[in-house]
Amino acid sequence: MSKTTFSLMRPATWFAAKPATDIRKQRVKTKREAVISGSGQPQYLAWTLDIQRIQNALRAAERGDTWMLFTIFRDMVASYGHLNAEWGKRKLVITGNPETLIPADPSNQDDVVACEVIKQVIDDCENWRQGLMHLLDATLYPIAAAEKIYEEVSASDNGKYKYPLRFRLKEIAPIDPTLLCFKMPYVPSFGQQVDGQWYHPDDWEAWLRFYGTTETGAVNYTMGNTYSPDRNHHIVHRGQMLSPVIPPNFGGLMRQILFPWLLATQGRDWFALLMQKYGQPIIVGKTNSSKKESILTMQEAFAMATQLGGIVVDQKDTVEFASASGSDLAEGHIKFQKWLDSQVSRLVVGQTLSSQTEKTGMGSGASAQAEEIREDIRQQDCLNLSDTLRRQLFKQILEINGYRGRPPEIVWGGMRAGEAATFTKMLMQASAAKLKPTERGMITINKNLGVEFEIDKNAETPPLGRSINAQDKENNNPVKY
Repeated sequence: MSKTTFSLMRPATWFAAKPATDIRKQRVKTKREAVISGSGQPQYLAWTLDIQRIQNALRAAERGDTWMLFTIFRDMVASYGHLNAEWGKRKLVITGNPETLIPADPSNQDDVVACEVIKQVIDDCENWRQGLMHLLDATLYPIAAAEKIYEEVSASDNGKYKYPLRFRLKEIAPIDPTLLCFKMPYVPSFGQQVDGQWYHPDDWEAWLRFYGTTETGAVNYTMGNTYSPDRNHHIVHRGQMLSPVIPPNFGGLMRQILFPWLLATQGRDWFALLMQKYGQPIIVGKTNSSKKESILTMQEAFAMATQLGGIVVDQKDTVEFASASGSDLAEGHIKFQKWLDSQVSRLVVGQTLSSQTEKTGMGSGASAQAEEIREDIRQQDCLNLSDTLRRQLFKQILEINGYRGRPPEIVWGGMRAGEAATFTKMLMQASAAKLKPTERGMITINKNLGVEFEIDKNAETPPLGRSINAQDKENNNPVKY
């Protein structure tokens, strides 16, 4: 069978069996599919992990079976405080800032209306910020997937909307990474039908499948029970900065954090055992080893010492207290832990100064450089997330509700105070030089500042080197250039 017939033979999607009476209803879904219960969650694996089990999980993932590796990732997030702190910084710099929607073309009324429609849809979504937090998992995970759950709006409820809606976005429902499956490209019969499914590299998210679940939320880990992602029902976000040619089943940036996490968390237990054994003084007894009774008496005295806090020995015997260098052991552990945490910080936020105090020298500029790195990462994360929302969510919302405008841009926050002051000063200097931004240029300015501005067409432009004051306006003096 030739590849040209693949698109005709792919399995029916969830809405294909329904009568095609309303194209909008074919493109929305009101109930979740990917539901996993507590009993369906794999057990906590971290407490039994060793190097060999991690390597086994990596080899299985490299052949498309990622459930064990992604379960280890889950346990990493649940147990490693430093990873959570650094990852939180990267996410909260987006979700913790106010968001601004910018029309694709401010001069196009359809685009302006589309922007207002998306604003009211976001305001009405039940878990908007939690949904964004889940999508931002893709900054370290290879992907983050979610379901778009809609709810039909009745005629009576439409009165609360400025712009009428047929369907509102009820929630962005996260899909547990344990349900992700990437086995399809590794099936030996490439391009052939396997368990009722078809694989074609040009499909949307061709590598990805979702494991099915039972009514009780248990996972069915069989290829015959998997299903393909659907553009109309799913959002698949890719926010990591690895090369796109690296397969998603290899684990993304979380793979690089895997062994620092293992050594950092297991090292705490190892250090506690070490200090329990060598951190306390060691009792050394000296007696006549040729007399068996003296040895037994000394041993009994040592055994009782753990309860009484003291010992009684013969006058001829001596007792000394020796100790390992506990402070050296602790210092070594601190240095090793700090080094592991610094590797994680570099991977997550690109630098270490935001988590560890270091002497960089007066005037070194290290702090400013670290802040620039964080800002570069923030801008990249914002652009990636905005692009995903525009293409996979906003566009569909406008189409199913019958609006013609193009999906708006979305930005979070903006420049910091110092950068914004410098930027606005540059705009003032440009205005003094008889330059002003175009309407398209205002889109770029709004993105950078994180606040929606527009050009005041009624404002007078001051001449070079002179401002228009109140007296000039009152006397109606002409402005000469």
